[in-house]
Amino acid sequence: MTLDLSNARFAFLDLETTGLSPWFGDRVCEVGIVLTVGKRIKATYQQLVNPERPLSPAAASTNGLTGGGPS
Repeated sequence: MTLDLSNARFAFLDLETTGLSPWFGDRVCEVGIVLTVGKRIKATYQQLVNPERPLSPAAASTNGLTGGGPS
């Protein structure tokens, strides 16, 4: 038995954060979404979010963002 995914719909979500510890105040600073049908990209969305705190050096080196997002 095989599963036909040729017309399957998926939403891929990517979040970037100011660090790895929400318990210490780290927050989302970017959201990205890709919508697909089968192997085709149907829509994309990307938005910077003001986390109201600076990015940790480790987060900035991982996600490539600087300055903590838009002000």
